Amino acid sequence: IEIFRCLYISYQSRDDWKAGEDILRCNANWYRRGPRYDCLLFNSADASLACARLRSLIRCKLPSGRIVDVAMVNSMRRSTWRSRNHWDGSVVFDEDKGLAFLLIDHVIRGA
Repeated sequence: IEIFRCLYISYQSRDDWKAGEDILRCNANWYRRGPRYDCLLFNSADASLACARLRSLIRCKLPSGRIVDVAMVNSMRRSTWRSRNHWDGSVVFDEDKGLAFLLIDHVIRGA
């Protein structure tokens, strides 16, 4: 098992169809200024837009030789709270306290 602090996600923008790249970080002491745990969007069967906060990046080497990359995340769910300056398409999420594991293959991009 290896632990990582950074994840590069390549994607294609839906605005201009150009290739882009997000750098997602999970670090308890980011440049000695405190914690940094980025958020990400991922494919989910439960919701059209699934969001989570990245807590750890783990690479598992299985006895078969296969390598599986996994993220430990705090899932988020849509909030019922709405801001005063709400605009069409904006979504607010509440962070769950429990941790879950997510295959890196399901990550779409940073949030």
